[in-house]
Amino acid sequence: MRAELMEHVTHVMNNAADFQATFDAYSYLWTDDRHEFMRQFLLYNHVLTHSEIELLAEEGMTENPPSLKQFRDQVTSRHHHHHCLY
Repeated sequence: MRAELMEHVTHVMNNAADFQATFDAYSYLWTDDRHEFMRQFLLYNHVLTHSEIELLAEEGMTENPPSLKQFRDQVTSRHHHHHCLY
């Protein structure tokens, strides 16, 4: 019975690894640059668009750090997202 259970667990783990591998092509969506994502979020409360990045380079932008609630929401959503993907 123990061997059967361990075989079942191994089978499920292999299936999970195979399923996870199907997402590798999309990994850039969540691994672009976490440090840059967090830096932009902490300074401006969102990830900058291309036009905002151009504006920042040309004229600068007013920093607008996230509120405590926005920070908590972002950390919670990224933490939840991380567990869903792995």
